[in-house]
Amino acid sequence: MASELLVNTKCPACESADIVKVNDFRMKQKGGGVLPDDYCVLQCLNCGLWFKDQFPSAGALTEYYNALSLSNDQWNYEKRLPHEEKLDKILKELPKGSTVMDVGCWTGRLLSVHKHIHKFGIEPNEASAEIAKKNGIHVLGTTPSEQSLGDYKFDLITMIDVFEHLDKPADVIRTLVHHLRPGGRLIFVTGRTDCFPVRLAGTSYWYFSVIPDHIVFLNRKFVNWLRTNLVIKSITAEPMCHYHFNFKKYLKQLIWLYIWRYGNPNSPFVPKAFFRLPIFKRFANLKEIIICTNWKDHYFITIKK
Repeated sequence: MASELLVNTKCPACESADIVKVNDFRMKQKGGGVLPDDYCVLQCLNCGLWFKDQFPSAGALTEYYNALSLSNDQWNYEKRLPHEEKLDKILKELPKGSTVMDVGCWTGRLLSVHKHIHKFGIEPNEASAEIAKKNGIHVLGTTPSEQSLGDYKFDLITMIDVFEHLDKPADVIRTLVHHLRPGGRLIFVTGRTDCFPVRLAGTSYWYFSVIPDHIVFLNRKFVNWLRTNLVIKSITAEPMCHYHFNFKKYLKQLIWLYIWRYGNPNSPFVPKAFFRLPIFKRFANLKEIIICTNWKDHYFITIKK
């Protein structure tokens, strides 16, 4: 199935037409015939959301997610990640019998270890949803819609590495908040644009280019917009590293980020004639920006109803 591309002329969150390009160049991404093969990133001047100029259709995204293989499960980490450790503490403190839903639960990795709660999930990948069911997750559907959630109310809803895939992010958050009990919490983790590596690498940063189904990206301005446009008690956004910090890797990634911006022929920031110098030819094979794992390039966001 070839992707039906939806061109964005207004913000997918607040629907403002007051949008500008973040950078003037287009970046390549591996769409695989289903998702777009290149992109530029737009910014909404009203709510602050960043988003790609083209979205795949809902049908193309469904095809893409169902094609993801469980045989090479990139989300099956041996150890809990920092945000999982933080969530484990929160989950352990919930009273027995609390209802918790994980949006994008995959195989049930996050909730399955917690036996004292009632566990629910949303998962678009059919194969992983079947495993999640075997792991004690009651899978309600493929998308967090009013139809799939019905009359359910939850004490806690988690949404890890999902926000960036949503074509209507504000609508989804409103729906999830609606399905919280009074005093309940929605916690989600996603990448952020207001961090140093994005300032350095721009929209060529790996979080945009390496994963083609990442289509929307938030920042502190968007969090503040949510604060004023949702009926909630509070919202907080804590910067955090997605992986465990390693200082040696941090230095290596910092060096390579600078090389990508200033010393790489594939960088969009430097005139190509500059790279006729032999010293820069060694970097010509660096086609994609390095995947950074030691920066606080994510937010741990908590919304309380």
